Order: sequence, then C-alpha cells, then structure tokens
Amino acid sequence: MQVGNQRLGLILATTALDIDARSREPCIALHQGCVKYSPSSRSVVDVLPPALITHKEFEVFYSQVVSVYEQMLPELGEALSKILSVRYSERYWRIVIGPWLEWFCGVVAERLVSLQAAIELRDDWVLNSYDSNEEYYPADSAEFIRLVKGDEYNSKIYADIASILGLELRLIHSDGDGLLKIRSKSTFRQRLRSLFHFSLNQFRTSPSVTLINSGIDRGLLLRIFIKSYGKVFPGGDSIPFVNLPCESDRALRTQLEVMLPTGNDGLFSVLLRLLPRYLPRCFLENFNHLRQRALFWFGRPPKHIVTAHSFYFNEPFQIWAAESMLSGTKLVAVQHGGSFKVTKLQPWSDHELRITDYFFQWGRASRTNLTKIQPMFSQNILCQLRRKVIKKKYILYPSTIAPRFQLYLSPLYSPNGFLEYLDWRLRFVNGLSNENQRFLLVRPHSEDMGWKITERMKDACGYFLVDARNENFIKALQRSSLHVCDYIGTTYVESLGLNHPTILIFNKSQNEISEVFVEIFNKLASVSILHFSPESAANLVNQISGMVEEWWYEPERQSVVAAFCSMTVGDVEQGERQWFEVLSKL
Repeated sequence: MQVGNQRLGLILATTALDIDARSREPCIALHQGCVKYSPSSRSVVDVLPPALITHKEFEVFYSQVVSVYEQMLPELGEALSKILSVRYSERYWRIVIGPWLEWFCGVVAERLVSLQAAIELRDDWVLNSYDSNEEYYPADSAEFIRLVKGDEYNSKIYADIASILGLELRLIHSDGDGLLKIRSKSTFRQRLRSLFHFSLNQFRTSPSVTLINSGIDRGLLLRIFIKSYGKVFPGGDSIPFVNLPCESDRALRTQLEVMLPTGNDGLFSVLLRLLPRYLPRCFLENFNHLRQRALFWFGRPPKHIVTAHSFYFNEPFQIWAAESMLSGTKLVAVQHGGSFKVTKLQPWSDHELRITDYFFQWGRASRTNLTKIQPMFSQNILCQLRRKVIKKKYILYPSTIAPRFQLYLSPLYSPNGFLEYLDWRLRFVNGLSNENQRFLLVRPHSEDMGWKITERMKDACGYFLVDARNENFIKALQRSSLHVCDYIGTTYVESLGLNHPTILIFNKSQNEISEVFVEIFNKLASVSILHFSPESAANLVNQISGMVEEWWYEPERQSVVAAFCSMTVGDVEQGERQWFEVLSKL
C-alpha cells in the first residue's frame, strides 16, 4: 500500500518524539497529532488514515468502551477492597475511581484500535520505545489526564500495547527527565483559601445541605444561607496539597495484577494487563492516607451534598462523598456545561446520572426519562444577570481545544476531526470582509496543546485581533457586539441565555444532535442563528455589519431564542427563588 507518493515505511511514529528524532529512516505517522505544525514543512511525513471517522463509528466504539468499563469496575473494586482490607460497594468505587477508569478505558481502547488498523495494512511495523530508566505512576486522575495529553506518556502507552500485540520495539535511551514529573506547590493564597474552606466545613451541622463547588455565585450562596437559617450551607472543596509519598509499592502492584482476572483476547484482556501499570497512586499506595485526610478535612456527612464540578479530578472530595453516601447522605449533581444531552456522545453526564440521587438540569424540558432529574434555572446565567453591559464593535470568536492524542471519544476531538474544525475556522475568517476581519477578536483556548492554533490562523488568514484572555468569557462577551460560536459547549448557552447577538456554526458530521433538541436547532437554523457551513455564517456577518442589534431583535428571531432558552437555561423569573425553594426542601 502507498500513502501519497511514498511507500509505507517500517517505522510507525506514534508521537511527535518519533518524528523529531527520526533520521533518514522511512517514517509514517499513526495519526495527525504526531505531526507538529510548521508552515515550511507541512508535508514532512505521511499519515495513516484514522481508524474511526464517522459519528456512527464513534458511537459504536463508545458503546463498546462503556461495556468493557462496566466489566472492569466491579473487578477492580473487588481487588482493591481485598488489598486495602476494606469492604465497599460497587457504587462507592464508581464514585471514587469511576471517572479515572472510564478515561483509562477510552484512552487504551483508542490506541489499541489505531494500532490494530495499522497492523491490517502491514504487520512488520517497528515502534520506538523511550527508556526513561523508571516506572512512574500518576499521583491522581488529574495528573493522569495531564500526562495523557503529552508525547512522552503516550509513547509509553503505545509501546505497552504494541508489545502485547507482538510488534517489534526499538529501545531508544532518553536523555530527558522522564515523564514530566511536575510537583504542584500551593501558593499562600491557596493555603489561605484552604484554611477558610476547612473552617466552613467544621462549622457545618450534620443535617445541612452542603453546596461544594456548585457554580453558584457567592452572593446568591450567602443569601440562600441566610434565608434558610443555615440549613443550606456553602462548604469548601479546597483541600491543601496533600504531601503523599511519590514512591510506588511494587508488592501492591504485583498483588493487584494477581487478583485481577486474566481475561480473554481483546480490549478487556489488554486493559487488565495494563491497569496495574497505570493506576494512580491515590487509589492504591496512598488510598488509606488520602481517605483519612479527606474525612478530617471535609468533616461530618451532611444530609445532602450538592456539587457541579467536584465529582471529577478531586479524589479527596470523591472519597468523602462516597463515605458520606454510606452514612445515608444523598448526592446531588448540578449541570455544569451547555452540552448536557444535547449531543449523543457524553460519558461525563452518564456517569453523573449513575452515581447521584438527584440531578439539577438547566432548563424546563426534561432530557431523560429519569425521575431524579430536577429542572433548574442555570446557575451560570443567574450570576451574570446583574452585570453591567458595555458593548463595543468586536466580533468575539472563541475556540475550543482537543488534545493531539484522542481523549474525548467524539469526532470533533479526534486529531483528524480537530484539524477539520481548525480548517472551518480558517474558512470563516477568510470569508469575512476586510472591515469585519479588523474587528474580529479571536479568543484562543487557555491551552494550545501543541497545535499552534493562533500561528496557523495568522499564517492562513488576514488581519485579526487576538484576545489576551485577561478577563473571563462573560466579560469578553459583554464587550462585543456579536458572538460567533463553532462548537457545542457552555459558551453558546451562556450567550443565548443572556440574549446576546449570537451566530452558531456546527459541523453536522462532528455534532450529532440528540432527538430532544433536533426541533429547536432546526428553528435556530430557520432564523439564521445556526449555520452548517463557515461560509454561510461569514456571509451573514458581512450582511448585518453595522446593524447587528436590529437583526437580533427581530420578533421572529427573539421568539426562537426565548424557546431555546426555556429548554436549555430555564425561567429567569423563577431563577433565585427556584434555587432557594428546591435547596430548602431537600
């Protein structure tokens, strides 16, 4: 087989390290994320076609990953219970270790499928394996995710999977410091915040409703606390950095390996073999110490725990929530993003619905048949309603981001899918008039992840402004005359919820809308708010230039915006009163 005009070589580059280090040997990249951007060398290396392309393929693949995850969870929970001499239910381990395990299953599954697709082309690939002279285990799930976004850790994952598949590995000695072992250090401000949160948690009474990292504005929290006579209590999740031992315990890892089943061929077997090598230390070596610290720091179990963000990347909180659940505490999750059940592939929302007793969903319309759903007004919008609006002529154009190595199982967040997303952004900018380009304020994501997005856009487009991100999105939005959004996330819901002039650009091949939202999205398209090509959106921006307000406040368009907000944001008239009444009745 040939890719381009070059015959496939033997060296399969799985990360940018392989391409940076290659000499005169033939080299083929496994995916687009391996190839770093350079305007002078855009065709340095050929790239294999992706194993997963269409939304349907990702949907089938995701269901397979979830099925294997459900097999893995009870096996891992039982093994950890025996090793740690505890007796915890499957729900306990789902709360504590479920988020990391689902990420791990997805990461390994995607790498495995990609290598298997490469083997179908030829079976004599050689992969580089970088010897860092160490075995390194992440401290927690947050560090695991940080490592999975980089080349060094992915090189290790690919090499471990390739070894299981029987591919040849070529050992390359690394002169670096290994796997980016960055130790987080708390600042004085963080320590002061942690001390304040600790004090809050100790003053809480047992039968209270505790809101931790709920996304609710501090002023509203205080008002609810006063009106409920302290029943609804604003707790704190800021725990100081726990100085846990960095060393792994090989005896415990070996014990875990022995206790896990061997499995048959396929993904389940590969995951079981790799799990002891990648399990974060907070779930094994440091679990008992972390559990003691969490119970001390968060205090007594309340009647209800309400949170929007803390069920992820916060093992101390997750352990405390799981322990509180064993004591009868009810767990409540609050929607924290605008994509909940809007698109079909959403593992995080499925996880939250599984572990909680109640779920506070934005908007009036129920998006599932579950009785635990409580429609609420969006706390994100509620805390912005009193802000003063100072509009200027800027056209705000924020960006989403995807790691160069697949982490989220959807077409947009694959390396090839994200490059298509970037191409759509270039097409939109180039479709604008010179006048509108001068007022275009491109707001890059806080992370670039090696894509060099702003550099790509400057190389391919004319003049535009770049937002320095010195203020949050809402403040940037309120200083713009128009917001253009090209991904399904929180920003477009916040913008429409605040009735700010907004244009949406969605790629149908990357964003498959769930049945509940098909009708309202069609209505958005009928009034020219939603566009399915960047050229169509750019043409509209050029047409309404200088009269955005008149265009936006046309009655038909406002009627559709109101209907959308009713579904996705809620009733602004009930807002604060609804939050107080629902929380007080828990």
